[in-house]
Amino acid sequence: KLAAANETRSYSTEENKGRLLALIAGYRRQGLPSPSTSALAQELGLSERRVRELRRLLGMTAPRGRPRKTAEP
Repeated sequence: KLAAANETRSYSTEENKGRLLALIAGYRRQGLPSPSTSALAQELGLSERRVRELRRLLGMTAPRGRPRKTAEP
């Protein structure tokens, strides 16, 4: 039973990695900045922790710290 559950979990991880890569590639292709972790999590329907974990597995790190405030007129 555990082997089957682990296999299903690994398929889910690979699928989510692909979805994350496709989403980030879409942003880059349009010339937009990479979305925040919370924006990615909301769009993919995953938790922020899971998105951070998937980014780490893919070797894609997000900028650390709070985003800079932009000066708006």
